[in-house]
Amino acid sequence: MTNVYFFWQLIDKDESDNKFVDCYLSCNADYLLTEDRHFDVFKIIDFPNVNVINISEFEKFFSSYEIKN
Repeated sequence: MTNVYFFWQLIDKDESDNKFVDCYLSCNADYLLTEDRHFDVFKIIDFPNVNVINISEFEKFFSSYEIKN
């Protein structure tokens, strides 16, 4: 859970997606995992830096991590 104090309004095509970006930035997350094409806007926006990855990228990245008990 995080408190959002800034509303960036970076996604124009589906404004309801902005809440996820605002939470991502507010909690200083490493990645935003989505298959939604509206987030492709972050490929051309330099600031703020939003690391958007899809499920296949997530699987590749985290498949190398070993689960330890």
